[in-house]
Amino acid sequence: MFKVYVMATLACGALAMAGASWAGEDAGVSLRLLGEAPSIGETGPQHFVIDARVTKGDGEETSEVKGWFAALPPAIQSGEVTGACVRKHCELSADLDSNTLTLSGDVLGLSASSAGRFEASKNDDPALALTPSGAVMFSPLAGAVPGLGELAKPDAVDSKMLDDLLLWVGVAPTFGDDDAHPIEDFQHEHLASWQQTNNRPMTGLLFAADLELLTTQRAAAQKAAGWKTLGGSDLGWSAGYPAALLPQASRAGSEQRFASADGKANLVIAIDPPLSDDDFDALVEKLTGDRPDRTSHGYTRTGPDMEVRYSEGGKAVSQIYYNRKGGLARLVFTY
Repeated sequence: MFKVYVMATLACGALAMAGASWAGEDAGVSLRLLGEAPSIGETGPQHFVIDARVTKGDGEETSEVKGWFAALPPAIQSGEVTGACVRKHCELSADLDSNTLTLSGDVLGLSASSAGRFEASKNDDPALALTPSGAVMFSPLAGAVPGLGELAKPDAVDSKMLDDLLLWVGVAPTFGDDDAHPIEDFQHEHLASWQQTNNRPMTGLLFAADLELLTTQRAAAQKAAGWKTLGGSDLGWSAGYPAALLPQASRAGSEQRFASADGKANLVIAIDPPLSDDDFDALVEKLTGDRPDRTSHGYTRTGPDMEVRYSEGGKAVSQIYYNRKGGLARLVFTY
């Protein structure tokens, strides 16, 4: 049963040491559009939604667009959409599973429907081929998506909040993604996987009803785990652990230790003195070196963050390290 909470223990226990905020001018503004392209072909996204953000570009009247494109049922195509704009006119590219779709039109500041164009990449499979080019009608998305409901508000969650919600329903986040920022393409993919599991349209878009259900599911999982938080804003860090599964608590120096009733699962959480870059490199080398007594040895490193996984003596071990100016966070889970 402990496997269910390994990632929750480690990833949710991963810190809030100097977390970054994405609010402000750099966050850009929301761009939400409905698109209608009936001439694209029966297998193509005749009806679609774009949920994106517009940020300032290099030029005085230029901007950049990044977000998510999702076909509406019965089509299930979705993917990242990127592009650039000059004044109101934008050229957007949607990277779909079988085709790349290029969209153009005056879509910034849209208050009513506006005509645009699409161009579809060539596909040698006749079953997947789309009409090479044609007309698109763009409309501002104000209110519910037809047949699916309302999207969550643009700033309802950031990347860290969504990772936390998905983690508690069994979708592991990308290790080392420590900063808070708008939702990215891989998170939309994670969301689509969760939607499929929960018998919802697999769009990758975050709907208000999705957010409500994810929040409810997380609360239920945390209650079942007896989730308890440690640290706090006054200490500059926070972490957590499943007290229902690890009820035995103790301390040894800087280490807070937690164990299962039978002693077969153990968690250590500690904040050690910070390491210099060279010393952290040395720690990485020491912990990731080959050892004959360890199997399934692997690790992931992203800058000052590292996760090490291995099996030794019949036990599985996961270690996570976060090196910050305020200290070196160390979490070790053994079961």
